[in-house]
Amino acid sequence: MIKKRDYFLIISILSLILFIILTYSINSIKIDSFDIIVNKEISTFRFSLLNEAMLQISDLISPIALLVFLITLWILLSYKKRIKDFLMIVSGIVLGSILNFLIKDIIERPRPENYIKYFSDYSYPSAHSQMAMIFFFLLAYTFSKKLNKKLKKIFISLNIFIILLVGFSRIYLGAHWPTDVLGGYLVGLFLANLLIYLSTLIKHE
Repeated sequence: MIKKRDYFLIISILSLILFIILTYSINSIKIDSFDIIVNKEISTFRFSLLNEAMLQISDLISPIALLVFLITLWILLSYKKRIKDFLMIVSGIVLGSILNFLIKDIIERPRPENYIKYFSDYSYPSAHSQMAMIFFFLLAYTFSKKLNKKLKKIFISLNIFIILLVGFSRIYLGAHWPTDVLGGYLVGLFLANLLIYLSTLIKHE
């Protein structure tokens, strides 16, 4: 019989497999065509007010914002004596950053040229999308356990919305191709679910 924690491992493995498949397909004609079409279509909706809003949304995953989030979480989780949960989230951020840096340097995919804000590093996978998935996925897992059914649904839905919004902002700003965002989500899912699985193993020892 599959235990509840095993589902996190299954999702982690499936996410990794899908990421590998996507990575091997990243320079194919079909993927390139899809990325270019979506990039051009979304760029037609740009205007100054929305540009600024998307920049602000994107900055939710800036290093400074993540540091503020982590300090706040440390205070909350220390008060509730849930340091292991805090360490799991920190581990996700640190390991995610390292993994993203390594993958980008291996793939070396250039960013779109119709950007609103210039970024000098490589494009695949999207670090913002990946970190949003890791942070808000683990945040939803950590805090939803103590909520009632109605609040749990609202809280999880809010975190999913933020994850999707950050990913969309990266495409809108011309910082990433759509498949960069998808790749970031898959790496984030892989790492977040793996950390949850490992944390449940430790708690049951």
